Order: sequence, then C-alpha cells, then structure tokens
Amino acid sequence: MRLGSGFGWLWSAYAVSTYGTWIAFGAFPLIAVRVLHSPAFAVSLLGAAGLAVAAIVAVPFGP
Repeated sequence: MRLGSGFGWLWSAYAVSTYGTWIAFGAFPLIAVRVLHSPAFAVSLLGAAGLAVAAIVAVPFGP
C-alpha cells in the first residue's frame, strides 16, 4: 500500500521538527548552567517543577 509522496514530506517535516525541539530542550539547561552559572540542582528542580505543573494542568483535560 502506497501512501503517496505528500505523506512522506509531512512525515519528514514532523521528524525534523521533533528532533529540533528535543535539541532545544537539551540546550536550555546547558545554557542555564554554563552561561548563567546556575547550580545544576536548581536547573533540575525547575525542570521537575515544569513537568509537575504540566501534569496538573493536563489532568482536567483528560477523558
């Protein structure tokens, strides 16, 4: 079964976009530690707090 060339282009664009997003997510803590001289504990605490807030906000929108 062939999905067509349009599907291939969309899938490739999605993959590149996702890859770039994860590179950026990895770069933000590195910038905070290296450039802003933040302690690694503070950066990890902020990351964990961000995930916790996202989970709390997402729960009411669940099925």
